[in-house]
Amino acid sequence: MLPKLYKFRSLHDRNIQSIAECSLWFDYAKTFNNPFESNHLLDKELQNDFKVMCFSQSSDHPILWSQYGDNFKGMCIEYDLNCYNGEAKLNCFEVQYEDDPNMFHLESLNEFQTSELDVEIFKIKHSNWRYEKEYRWVLPDEEMLGNKLYLNRECLSSVILSEHAPADRKLKVLMTCQRLGIPVKHATAKQESFTFEVVS
Repeated sequence: MLPKLYKFRSLHDRNIQSIAECSLWFDYAKTFNNPFESNHLLDKELQNDFKVMCFSQSSDHPILWSQYGDNFKGMCIEYDLNCYNGEAKLNCFEVQYEDDPNMFHLESLNEFQTSELDVEIFKIKHSNWRYEKEYRWVLPDEEMLGNKLYLNRECLSSVILSEHAPADRKLKVLMTCQRLGIPVKHATAKQESFTFEVVS
Protein backbone atom coordinates (compact mmCIF):
# COMPACT_ATOMS: atom_id res chain seq x y z
CA MET A 1 0.00 0.00 0.00
CA LEU A 2 1.25 3.44 -0.92
CA PRO A 3 0.69 6.41 1.40
CA LYS A 4 -1.18 9.49 0.19
CA LEU A 5 1.21 11.36 -2.09
CA TYR A 6 1.39 15.06 -2.89
CA LYS A 7 2.46 17.16 -5.85
CA PHE A 8 3.05 20.90 -5.42
CA ARG A 9 2.16 23.08 -8.37
CA SER A 10 1.72 26.68 -9.43
CA LEU A 11 -1.77 27.76 -10.46
CA HIS A 12 -0.78 28.01 -14.11
CA ASP A 13 -3.51 26.99 -16.58
CA ARG A 14 -1.62 23.85 -17.62
CA ASN A 15 -1.56 22.60 -14.01
CA ILE A 16 -5.26 23.28 -13.52
CA GLN A 17 -5.82 21.44 -16.81
CA SER A 18 -3.98 18.43 -15.37
CA ILE A 19 -6.65 18.30 -12.66
CA ALA A 20 -9.46 18.60 -15.20
CA GLU A 21 -8.11 15.70 -17.26
CA CYS A 22 -6.72 13.69 -14.29
CA SER A 23 -3.25 13.49 -15.81
CA LEU A 24 0.38 13.34 -14.68
CA TRP A 25 3.37 14.65 -16.61
CA PHE A 26 6.44 12.38 -16.56
CA ASP A 27 9.83 13.99 -17.29
CA TYR A 28 12.85 12.31 -18.80
CA ALA A 29 15.59 11.73 -16.24
CA LYS A 30 17.95 13.89 -18.28
CA THR A 31 15.85 16.96 -17.39
CA PHE A 32 16.52 16.63 -13.64
CA ASN A 33 18.20 19.85 -12.53
CA ASN A 34 19.73 18.49 -9.33
CA PRO A 35 23.43 17.84 -10.10
CA PHE A 36 23.69 15.47 -7.13
CA GLU A 37 21.14 12.94 -8.41
CA SER A 38 22.50 9.42 -8.71
CA ASN A 39 21.28 9.19 -12.31
CA HIS A 40 23.86 11.84 -13.33
CA LEU A 41 26.48 9.12 -12.94
CA LEU A 42 24.92 7.38 -15.92
CA ASP A 43 25.48 7.99 -19.61
CA LYS A 44 23.02 10.21 -21.46
CA GLU A 45 21.47 7.37 -23.45
CA LEU A 46 20.42 5.53 -20.32
CA GLN A 47 18.89 8.72 -18.93
CA ASN A 48 16.68 8.81 -22.04
CA ASP A 49 15.35 5.35 -21.27
CA PHE A 50 13.22 6.34 -18.28
CA LYS A 51 10.51 8.86 -17.43
CA VAL A 52 9.93 9.94 -13.84
CA MET A 53 7.15 11.55 -11.80
CA CYS A 54 8.09 12.85 -8.35
CA PHE A 55 5.81 13.18 -5.31
CA SER A 56 6.16 13.96 -1.62
CA GLN A 57 4.64 12.34 1.44
CA SER A 58 4.36 15.82 2.98
CA SER A 59 1.71 18.45 2.32
CA ASP A 60 2.73 20.89 5.05
CA HIS A 61 6.47 21.54 4.73
CA PRO A 62 7.14 25.26 4.10
CA ILE A 63 10.17 24.63 1.89
CA LEU A 64 8.08 22.46 -0.43
CA TRP A 65 5.40 25.15 -0.61
CA SER A 66 8.11 27.70 -1.36
CA GLN A 67 10.13 25.72 -3.93
CA TYR A 68 7.41 23.86 -5.78
CA GLY A 69 4.19 25.65 -4.78
CA ASP A 70 4.96 28.95 -6.51
CA ASN A 71 6.43 30.63 -3.43
CA PHE A 72 3.38 29.89 -1.23
CA LYS A 73 0.88 31.03 -3.90
CA GLY A 74 0.14 27.67 -5.50
CA MET A 75 -1.57 24.39 -4.73
CA CYS A 76 -0.81 20.86 -3.64
CA ILE A 77 -2.61 17.95 -5.33
CA GLU A 78 -3.26 14.88 -3.18
CA TYR A 79 -3.14 11.48 -4.89
CA ASP A 80 -4.15 7.99 -3.82
CA LEU A 81 -2.35 5.83 -6.35
CA ASN A 82 -3.68 2.67 -4.74
CA CYS A 83 -6.81 3.42 -6.80
CA TYR A 84 -4.91 3.42 -10.09
CA ASN A 85 -6.33 0.93 -12.59
CA GLY A 86 -4.54 1.94 -15.78
CA GLU A 87 -2.25 -0.13 -17.96
CA ALA A 88 1.10 1.40 -16.94
CA LYS A 89 2.98 -0.45 -14.23
CA LEU A 90 2.63 1.25 -10.83
CA ASN A 91 6.35 1.27 -10.19
CA CYS A 92 6.23 3.84 -7.38
CA PHE A 93 8.75 3.68 -4.55
CA GLU A 94 10.19 5.65 -1.65
CA VAL A 95 13.48 7.47 -2.20
CA GLN A 96 16.38 6.51 0.07
CA TYR A 97 18.51 9.35 1.43
CA GLU A 98 22.22 8.75 1.87
CA ASP A 99 25.08 10.93 3.10
CA ASP A 100 27.16 9.47 0.28
CA PRO A 101 24.93 8.79 -2.74
CA ASN A 102 28.08 8.06 -4.75
CA MET A 103 28.07 4.67 -3.10
CA PHE A 104 26.02 3.82 -6.18
CA HIS A 105 28.51 2.64 -8.81
CA LEU A 106 28.03 1.95 -12.47
CA GLU A 107 29.58 -1.49 -12.13
CA SER A 108 26.70 -2.54 -9.89
CA LEU A 109 24.21 -2.13 -12.75
CA ASN A 110 25.24 -5.49 -14.13
CA GLU A 111 23.77 -7.14 -11.05
CA PHE A 112 20.23 -6.10 -11.89
CA GLN A 113 17.62 -7.21 -14.37
CA THR A 114 16.28 -4.52 -16.70
CA SER A 115 13.01 -4.53 -14.74
CA GLU A 116 14.91 -3.61 -11.54
CA LEU A 117 17.21 -1.07 -13.11
CA ASP A 118 14.80 1.85 -12.89
CA VAL A 119 14.42 1.52 -9.13
CA GLU A 120 18.15 1.14 -8.53
CA ILE A 121 19.01 4.21 -10.59
CA PHE A 122 16.47 6.56 -9.09
CA LYS A 123 16.03 5.44 -5.50
CA ILE A 124 19.04 7.22 -3.96
CA LYS A 125 19.32 10.91 -3.19
CA HIS A 126 21.59 12.94 -0.93
CA SER A 127 20.39 13.29 2.66
CA ASN A 128 20.24 17.09 2.29
CA TRP A 129 16.91 16.48 0.51
CA ARG A 130 15.47 14.26 3.23
CA TYR A 131 12.82 16.87 4.08
CA GLU A 132 11.18 16.20 0.69
CA LYS A 133 10.06 12.70 1.78
CA GLU A 134 10.03 11.83 -1.88
CA TYR A 135 8.37 9.02 -3.79
CA ARG A 136 9.03 8.39 -7.46
CA TRP A 137 7.01 6.68 -10.14
CA VAL A 138 9.40 5.50 -12.85
CA LEU A 139 8.41 4.11 -16.24
CA PRO A 140 10.57 2.82 -19.09
CA ASP A 141 10.32 5.07 -22.12
CA GLU A 142 8.75 2.35 -24.25
CA GLU A 143 5.90 1.87 -21.77
CA MET A 144 4.25 5.23 -22.47
CA LEU A 145 3.87 7.37 -25.56
CA GLY A 146 4.70 10.98 -24.88
CA ASN A 147 4.95 12.30 -21.33
CA LYS A 148 1.35 12.37 -20.17
CA LEU A 149 -0.30 9.57 -18.21
CA TYR A 150 -4.03 9.60 -17.54
CA LEU A 151 -5.36 8.46 -14.17
CA ASN A 152 -8.81 7.32 -13.19
CA ARG A 153 -10.66 10.04 -11.25
CA GLU A 154 -10.45 8.12 -7.95
CA CYS A 155 -6.70 8.73 -7.81
CA LEU A 156 -7.23 12.45 -7.16
CA SER A 157 -8.13 12.64 -3.47
CA SER A 158 -8.16 16.41 -3.03
CA VAL A 159 -6.61 19.72 -4.01
CA ILE A 160 -5.05 21.90 -1.32
CA LEU A 161 -5.00 25.64 -2.03
CA SER A 162 -2.61 28.03 -0.34
CA GLU A 163 -4.17 30.88 1.60
CA HIS A 164 -1.94 33.18 -0.48
CA ALA A 165 -3.24 32.00 -3.86
CA PRO A 166 -4.68 34.77 -6.08
CA ALA A 167 -8.48 34.91 -5.90
CA ASP A 168 -9.08 34.50 -9.65
CA ARG A 169 -6.84 31.40 -9.78
CA LYS A 170 -8.50 29.95 -6.69
CA LEU A 171 -11.88 30.34 -8.35
CA LYS A 172 -10.73 28.49 -11.47
CA VAL A 173 -9.43 25.58 -9.35
CA LEU A 174 -12.62 25.52 -7.27
CA MET A 175 -14.81 25.38 -10.38
CA THR A 176 -12.69 22.60 -11.92
CA CYS A 177 -12.78 20.52 -8.73
CA GLN A 178 -16.48 21.08 -8.18
CA ARG A 179 -17.23 19.79 -11.68
CA LEU A 180 -15.29 16.58 -10.94
CA GLY A 181 -16.36 16.16 -7.34
CA ILE A 182 -12.81 16.60 -6.00
CA PRO A 183 -12.67 18.00 -2.43
CA VAL A 184 -10.80 21.27 -1.98
CA LYS A 185 -8.84 21.98 1.20
CA HIS A 186 -6.93 25.04 2.35
CA ALA A 187 -3.41 25.44 3.71
CA THR A 188 -2.73 28.16 6.26
CA ALA A 189 0.63 29.05 7.81
CA LYS A 190 1.08 28.11 11.47
CA GLN A 191 3.60 30.49 13.00
CA GLU A 192 4.15 28.43 16.14
CA SER A 193 5.20 25.29 14.25
CA PHE A 194 6.58 26.83 11.03
CA THR A 195 4.41 24.48 8.98
CA PHE A 196 1.19 24.71 6.99
CA GLU A 197 -2.02 23.39 8.46
CA VAL A 198 -4.35 21.75 5.97
CA VAL A 199 -8.05 22.19 6.72
CA SER A 200 -11.17 21.20 4.80
